[in-house]
Amino acid sequence: MDLDHIELNPDLVANLYSSHLIQQNVTADSATPKSSKKSIWTYIGNNEKNILLLVNYPGQAELNKQQQSFLNNMLAACKISLSDVAVMNFGQNPSADHKNLQEYFKSQIIILFDIEPSSFGLPLSFPHFQVQSFANCTFLFTTSIEELEKDKVLKSKLWVCLRRIFGI
Repeated sequence: MDLDHIELNPDLVANLYSSHLIQQNVTADSATPKSSKKSIWTYIGNNEKNILLLVNYPGQAELNKQQQSFLNNMLAACKISLSDVAVMNFGQNPSADHKNLQEYFKSQIIILFDIEPSSFGLPLSFPHFQVQSFANCTFLFTTSIEELEKDKVLKSKLWVCLRRIFGI
């Protein structure tokens, strides 16, 4: 072993830099936003089933009660809950793209509410309410929560897709 290839065990490194290394613990409180390990994204939920829901509200730090109620009802209909998913406001995290989010959240399912697939960094385009597989993940591009709430036809199209995705 020469000076360019010194190997230090983790305990020694921690002791050498004890006042400079910080371990960040993330709590499992799903009722409030929490930061990702990289401290650049804020989301709610525990992501226990690796499902990412992306909403698009650039002017909002958090979902309002009506939006959150819609998502909770949608999740309950799919027999899952907020603890099973991560809900992130893409409008507050514009630097996020499908590669880094899919890697971080280990997403198997990503639902894009009012977010064009191309603006999410996907190299393909697909219309609303088309279930699309790409990069070991199932994507769904849908309209905004507000549009879904107002229009029963759009809501039924979403339901058809959700039944297909979740096998219900």
